[in-house]
Amino acid sequence: MMPTAYAETDSTNQKSDYRTPKYDSLEFKAQQSGPNKVSMNWTAYKGFNDEKFMYYKVIRSYSNPNPVYPEETAIAVKDKIGDLRHADEKAERSAYYRICAITDVNGRHCSNVVWIELEKMEAKPTCKNFSSTGECEDGENEKEQKEKERKEWNEKQNEAKKRIAEKKVEMETKKKEMEEKKEVKKSEKKPEQDAERKKMMEDRQAELYAKLYVKLDAWLENFQSRLEESSLTNVQKIERIEAIQKRFYEWESGKTVRIKMVDYLDKTLNEWKEKYSVGDDFSEIDEFLDGLLD
Repeated sequence: MMPTAYAETDSTNQKSDYRTPKYDSLEFKAQQSGPNKVSMNWTAYKGFNDEKFMYYKVIRSYSNPNPVYPEETAIAVKDKIGDLRHADEKAERSAYYRICAITDVNGRHCSNVVWIELEKMEAKPTCKNFSSTGECEDGENEKEQKEKERKEWNEKQNEAKKRIAEKKVEMETKKKEMEEKKEVKKSEKKPEQDAERKKMMEDRQAELYAKLYVKLDAWLENFQSRLEESSLTNVQKIERIEAIQKRFYEWESGKTVRIKMVDYLDKTLNEWKEKYSVGDDFSEIDEFLDGLLD
């Protein structure tokens, strides 16, 4: 069965249904091959993230240097992955051409763009009368006229190629300028994004410490309650606190969050040590009583 190529008739496509185009996925070539004819060919779709090929869309635009389907209507559709040629035989004026491979998930994999400067061309002159040896027997005047026509045709072809090359340079320059503008916007936006990211991290860190401090306060309250209810002397209470502090110092291991937690606990524990450092209550009473008898 021959590969099919048919005019675009589907008007139900919604732009929002299609994925962001992948550019320069296919290598595309096009050239004028007749008065109103543009011949083109391209490399086959190789597959992308296991996206299944559905069809090629041949795109033509008279004004858009970056035509993409369905923003630009396709002039032909090919549903065979190996059908890699097409001829636009209704080329009326200069235009931009491109091929896009459409996948089963509405992926768009598009080629480079080719600008065709359409020339008004006439068919190459040919000899009408040949001898038995294959030599042209047209009159000398006619031969001269044909030679002149050939030269004119070749000159037009060369001029067209030159304009195409200039247009290609212009398109590449515009593409480069657009990419540079995007990079500038990214670099301008980065400090703002960094500041937002820093604030977000600070907010998250503050929330984390707030939750940790609630847990530490609960532990301190419980520890103080048990310490006060115990029969330990003040000296023994201080020794108990210092033993716990030593364990905390071993646990922190130089990690920022743990250091902050230990510093938070230390502040309260040191206050308690200062409170208990007044001495054993009974020892002070004994010293006071002994002093009364002196």
